[in-house]
Amino acid sequence: MAVLVVTALLYVPLAWAEFAWDDEALVVGNHVTGSLAHLGAWFSSDLWMTSAEPVVSGYYRPLMLASLWLDRLLWADSAAGHHLQNVAWHLLAVGALWAWLRRVVPGGAAVGAALFALHPVQTEAVAWVVARNDLMAAAFGFVGLAALAPRSVGSVRLVVGALALAAACLSKEHAALLILAVPLVDLARFGRPGDLRRWVAGLLAVAAFLALRSAAGVAAGDLPVLAGLAVVDGRPLALPTWVAGRVMWPWPLSVGGTLEYLEPSLGLSARALGAAALAGGLVVWRGGRTAAVGFLLAGATFAPALLPLLTRGQLGERYFYLPLMGVALAVAAAAPSRPSRAFSASALLVAGLMAAGVRARVPDWSSGLALWQAAVRDTPNGHAHANLGFELLRLGDGEAAAAWLGEALMDEPPFRDACVPLVLGSLKQGRVGVAAERAAFARTRGCFSVSGFPGVYASAMAQTGRWSLAEEAVALAASTDARAGVVDAALAVRTRDTARLQAVADRFGLAPAALEGTARQVLAASGWTEVEELQEEAQQ
Repeated sequence: MAVLVVTALLYVPLAWAEFAWDDEALVVGNHVTGSLAHLGAWFSSDLWMTSAEPVVSGYYRPLMLASLWLDRLLWADSAAGHHLQNVAWHLLAVGALWAWLRRVVPGGAAVGAALFALHPVQTEAVAWVVARNDLMAAAFGFVGLAALAPRSVGSVRLVVGALALAAACLSKEHAALLILAVPLVDLARFGRPGDLRRWVAGLLAVAAFLALRSAAGVAAGDLPVLAGLAVVDGRPLALPTWVAGRVMWPWPLSVGGTLEYLEPSLGLSARALGAAALAGGLVVWRGGRTAAVGFLLAGATFAPALLPLLTRGQLGERYFYLPLMGVALAVAAAAPSRPSRAFSASALLVAGLMAAGVRARVPDWSSGLALWQAAVRDTPNGHAHANLGFELLRLGDGEAAAAWLGEALMDEPPFRDACVPLVLGSLKQGRVGVAAERAAFARTRGCFSVSGFPGVYASAMAQTGRWSLAEEAVALAASTDARAGVVDAALAVRTRDTARLQAVADRFGLAPAALEGTARQVLAASGWTEVEELQEEAQQ
């Protein structure tokens, strides 16, 4: 109860927090969570295809959508209500984990639950509404493990365990790995398996989830190339050091971390990994096979996070939420059943330090702007700079946004997601001269390789009368680049090349007359007029 109360007090300030980051798209802009009439869509849709920015993600999480419906039912679009539901799920997960640990390692259950509840790395999952699926998967999964914990169980526990594990999978896919805990803990504690019906119940839960996912037709997402492999290959200790650091020394925490900018020194990596190995060895020496199983479960439940880490490169701290239950099990197994005063004092000191870390981190999530300002403060890199720029653009502060987007391109390596927004913001404001200057700078930072940039570059050059540069950009643009297509049409009108204009119109399925009208707007912005062109030709 003390752990739950302290945890609740630490996270209550989230009631004053706003939506942040992807919350705007998946939570605020979700188009199937406003009414129970969309119940069927929850169980037949890719999670992110229901958002305001639909994309095939490969995530099948209907219970996450159900929780968002409940939010809207109870408090409409109030961010406070959404955040408090997250806190409630975290408290439920802590309580259910404690109930399971009481069955498995009674003497250290409170220590393990406190570690899971108060560890600062958990803050991202609790504070970010979009990460609620991690909380739900853990809460349901721990309820299932607690129900199936006894070596011999009755029908009620079997049904509750199976349903809870199925609900965990329907909240987030990697919860299916929790069924490994049943046989592994049995083998660690007793050297032989307990009631095999418990394993069957867990397997049936996973099978039911897979059947629902298959019926919904949710396939793997269109993941990008594993570009992160090149980073890991060049700096093999960088990622393991980050993982060990988040668990053992979780500060500073930041959403600005990416593989691209993760460059710890070889000496630091070796020392950090050595310290982690020593601490883990001491825990296993004290906790025996049960502690070893805990670390094995932590690794197994973290393994699925390697795919998004290596494809998207974003070092999400939410990936640690469920795996930390394995660390909690290991530490609980190593804790003395009758703690000495020295141990109790040390545990309280560590708990206090963790609580201080959570208390310092929670304000960073008060808004999207505060979140990215904190990222720039703690992990200044191209990713953090660009996302602060994106947030400022969303808030309408174009000039401040441009400064941070430019900073993102100045970093090494340049964060090229900033290329298009840097130029496009000025174009939308009608500041074509500024747009052209920024486009020229962005080109020097390798932006021509970015999809969509040749089009905005061509538009900026055309509207400032730099036709040769516009022509060059159009030649490099993709055939589907609409902005490059408009400039292409403007070049055709300028040279009175009707065949070229027709070809551009055919490419985009437009009438030549309609496309010509848009092209003439670009020509007018550049100061060109057909009369002047005819006069020049006559003089020649």
